Amino acid sequence: MTPALLRIVETYRRPLRPAISRAALSALLVLLVAGALLGRYGTPATRGGALAAIAVGVLALLLHRWLDNRRFSSLDGAIAASLGNVDAAQGDKARRALRLAQDTAQAPRGQSAELARLHFERMLERANLSALERSAARSAGRWKAVATLGLLVTGVTAFALPWHLVEGIDVLAARRGQAPVKLQWLELSEISSSAPTYLRQKPAPLTLETANSLPEGSELLFRGKPLRPGRNLVLTDGTKEVPFVDDANGEVVARWTLDATVELHVAARFGRVLISEPQSIQVDSRTDERPRVNLKGAPAELALDTLERLELLWSASDDHNLVQVDLVLRSAGKEERRSLESFPGDKRTGQGGYVLYPSDAFLKRVFLPVIVRIEARDNDPREGSKWGESPAFILRPPGVGMGQLARYNALLGLRSRMLDWLASLPLPDEKLDTERELDQVEQRATLSEIENYGRKSASDSYTSLTVPQGWSVFLEGQFERLGDAIKKRKGLRTTLESVVLGLSSGLDSLASSDSRTVAKQLGDVADEMAFAARLAQQAEGRRDARVRLDLAIDVLAKGASDLTQLGVLGADLGSVATADLGRVQRSRDREDYFHAELAALHMAERLHRPNPSFGAKGGGGGGGVESGSGSSGGGNSDAKGKPSEADKEFQRRAQDLEQLAQDHADLGERTSSALQHAEDAARGTDNGDEARQRAEALRNAVMRLPQPGENPGTGRASAALAREHSGAMAHELEQQHFDEALQNGRRAQSAADEALSDPDLDPFTRGELERAKQELAEQVAWAEAQAQRVKQQTENAAREALGEFGHLERELSERANRLSADDLKEASLPAEMRRRLEEASQLMQQAAQRLGEGKGEEAMDLQRQAQRLLEESETGQMQEPDSKGNQDGGDDDGDGRHMRTGGEVPNQDPKNRAEDFRRRVLEGLGAEGGGRLSPAIKRYAEGLLR
Repeated sequence: MTPALLRIVETYRRPLRPAISRAALSALLVLLVAGALLGRYGTPATRGGALAAIAVGVLALLLHRWLDNRRFSSLDGAIAASLGNVDAAQGDKARRALRLAQDTAQAPRGQSAELARLHFERMLERANLSALERSAARSAGRWKAVATLGLLVTGVTAFALPWHLVEGIDVLAARRGQAPVKLQWLELSEISSSAPTYLRQKPAPLTLETANSLPEGSELLFRGKPLRPGRNLVLTDGTKEVPFVDDANGEVVARWTLDATVELHVAARFGRVLISEPQSIQVDSRTDERPRVNLKGAPAELALDTLERLELLWSASDDHNLVQVDLVLRSAGKEERRSLESFPGDKRTGQGGYVLYPSDAFLKRVFLPVIVRIEARDNDPREGSKWGESPAFILRPPGVGMGQLARYNALLGLRSRMLDWLASLPLPDEKLDTERELDQVEQRATLSEIENYGRKSASDSYTSLTVPQGWSVFLEGQFERLGDAIKKRKGLRTTLESVVLGLSSGLDSLASSDSRTVAKQLGDVADEMAFAARLAQQAEGRRDARVRLDLAIDVLAKGASDLTQLGVLGADLGSVATADLGRVQRSRDREDYFHAELAALHMAERLHRPNPSFGAKGGGGGGGVESGSGSSGGGNSDAKGKPSEADKEFQRRAQDLEQLAQDHADLGERTSSALQHAEDAARGTDNGDEARQRAEALRNAVMRLPQPGENPGTGRASAALAREHSGAMAHELEQQHFDEALQNGRRAQSAADEALSDPDLDPFTRGELERAKQELAEQVAWAEAQAQRVKQQTENAAREALGEFGHLERELSERANRLSADDLKEASLPAEMRRRLEEASQLMQQAAQRLGEGKGEEAMDLQRQAQRLLEESETGQMQEPDSKGNQDGGDDDGDGRHMRTGGEVPNQDPKNRAEDFRRRVLEGLGAEGGGRLSPAIKRYAEGLLR
């Protein structure tokens, strides 16, 4: 480039270049402002458009600079861009001269290169630099105007919307929804927390400087004044957002429910971008913990058969509030809850106690270990109430059948002692000295020892089982028989043989009954075993199911072993259970739980129907073929019957006694009902108007006597008492209850006499008392006459019915007399019981005589005395009833082939008896009542019936 051309380019570009740079900078600022305002909306489209516009503007400026530099980088371009813009003709001449110089320099063709170059330089020298400078100045002015306009727009926008630009730029620079520069949005006036309502706590302030710990579910309140209105402010933890809302007082409020530990920010939402404040608040969430429960002495494992009582002393606490405390008993799949305490108010701690006895109904039903816990519940309404558990007591119950076997062995021990005693006596054909044979001192000592052992055996407890009540009475009768034989010095061996046979017969029946009971309990164990095997077939909970299965197998194995020792039927059923248990155990060992369940179900079905096997009939051992049905007596009886029927005879006598007491009680009720009906009919005569008139006259006579409340011990107090009794008499007269009226009248007379004996009594009261006393005497006499009349009419009206009841009473007396007779030596009752029965029979004879004479009240008094003696004479049964109420344990196998055949006619259905009682009470309530308390008594009785 020649010096002339350099002068032309520099002259042109010197004023133009700064102007263009300022215009380019101004354009960039305008693009940046526009991009910030557009990007502030925060949507992907607006942010992308703003960034794209800025990027395009920058690229355009760079492209313009590159093109400009490229234009001036060549001689032709420099001439066209500078001289050509001012004087196109001159520029074209200069460009042709340049091309000529370039062409001659490359290929002269006879032309002078120096001459061409000189021509080119002279053409450049003729350029008007002043015009060129003026043109460049005009262009620069235009660029300056553009720059000024851009700067003006930028300045006005920055002045009017400064924070918009800042926010827009921050939004444009955001990454992952978060702006890099944090801004202050809110002037906070309050930050507080409100605990959940169920905690009953007052609101508390929060601080920004330190971490805050609050209960889960608390509500956080943020209140403040926005520094820049119109922003979409939110409260956020980075994931969840809560918007601020206007509170109509120039402030905004946001409420945050605390679900977990959070760090909260106040932020402004711009589309998908958040600009947070520099400060945040840390809030740690305290979850509502489970109640803490302590049980004194737990954990511990106790044997239920040696446990006398278990004292459960507990204490419970919760971080907020306790609601309920329960005692929880669990055994296998069974559970029972008992509420111990409820806390309706704000209670964080509690304590108490409970005593659990081995005789508890739940403990008596279980055969697997029992877990005893105290559980407490809180009042968390958000996640549901939580239960806290205490350490547990584990109660291991005695084995199934252990109690029955211990009781059976105790009675077997009694029989063994009697057999030893029998073996020590001489045989009947031995020629021995009579005194030696029946040495009274020695035999009484032996009997005393056996009696003590027998009474102890009958009163002891065998793992919560006791000997049935009938056994004590039965043994007492047998001991008296032996004592009579020793006293008479005759027939001791024969009597002892009879007693041993009777005891053996009773033991066989008890063993048969207990065997059935134990077999059914083992059937329940087998059901549990089958259920555990079914659960073990599922993947979920298989481990726990195996534990339950193994526990049930262990319990059933021990129970079957004890069952085999309970007589012949027990040996039969025990061997069956042992055989089936082997099948279950083998399947368990192979982890074949499906066939283990089938074997357990088969065993349960067999044990729930505890009938003898075919081979057990006739006392022939324990095993047998599982088909057919054996003897209902447990396999210890043959066609000739038992050696002794003492137990059966005693059972029948006990049932007869129970039935006699029930029949006599029913007859007493019928007698009372008949007398009540007759008395109601006797009262229903035409004396009602006269009775009301006399009652009114009596009230008028005592109207002026002192009211209650006088000083005790004074004449006026006695006069007030006379007034009260007189009022009661008037009430009874209106109701025509003459006996009660007569009693109240006599009390009133006595009080009046006492008041008149007081010398300090004022004359007015004395005069009124004397007048009232005369009226009282008249009404008492009339009531006495009416009472006699009602009594006579009652007896006359009820005479026919009472006569019939007299015949029934006499029949019952004869039944009592027969029961008191000692004709059944083997089932003899104790002498004291026979004496009571004889007295009851005599009283019943006297009651029958009074009933025949129509003297119902006297007869009822005798009936009550006889009834008390009859109830005292009831012996109870020698066997415990089974689940169906059978006393001999007899079952029906479902097809009628195995039926109980030796029982008594069933007693009256308890439901029918209850209905009969209800009918009699309702009849009594329908009758006219007597006494001041009769309405209250009626309401009480009606409540009982409901």
